[in-house]
Amino acid sequence: MKSPITKIAAVITVVCALIGSLWLFDRSTAVAFGQVIKNVTRAESVSFLLKQKIGNQPVFVSKVYIQDKKVRLDILGAQGQQQSVEQLQKEMQRRNLTSLLSMIGDFTHKYALELDHFRRTYKKTELDDRTVAEFTKANLIEQFRNVKQENAEWIGEEKENGRRIDVYLVKHVELMGIKAELSGDPGERMKVWVDRQSCLPVRILLEISARADGPSDDWLEYYDFTWNEPLDEDLFSLEVPEGYTFAEPIVPK
Repeated sequence: MKSPITKIAAVITVVCALIGSLWLFDRSTAVAFGQVIKNVTRAESVSFLLKQKIGNQPVFVSKVYIQDKKVRLDILGAQGQQQSVEQLQKEMQRRNLTSLLSMIGDFTHKYALELDHFRRTYKKTELDDRTVAEFTKANLIEQFRNVKQENAEWIGEEKENGRRIDVYLVKHVELMGIKAELSGDPGERMKVWVDRQSCLPVRILLEISARADGPSDDWLEYYDFTWNEPLDEDLFSLEVPEGYTFAEPIVPK
């Protein structure tokens, strides 16, 4: 039987694959959106929070950091009314844990480190060229280079804390083998909020289902973006923290 942490890791792997799809959007005024593309592709770093609801899983909350060719994802915890979520939250408080699992990828040195903070174990993996190419697709800055101007339309303006925010609706997704024509209705759409002054995304909501029988309530929300603030290199360290032991592979019986 898979452990809760193993299941969480599997869900996050799916999320990493989907992260790249965030950047398939554009605006009806191509000149203005051209500046958005330039700002994102020139970004030196970005961090953001990610909430996700996939299938019967609870809502997981993660923090993502990207700088140069390095990525870190920390699973901060889960939200929901399930008894297992309540037990997990209490256990995290008892152990004084700020995250459950961390995944760090250094695509220059071609290594990845997975830290299970719950069990205090680690896995370190050498990445081949194919794997590096796949992980690179999860780099938001790199993936924005593939954006096409016809993939979205401007649908309005909002104000948030005195800022003017442009809102876009995406109806077409084509990335990493995923092709979908979205209706634009709730449950099957991507909405993107862009700060008009900085011309950078501040929030993205993706509602999409892999089910063949129609839309589901699966969704991913990316928010609390911080752009171009230098990130501590220690976040991307591949050194194993003191007290962590190697995670022995589980051999099926």
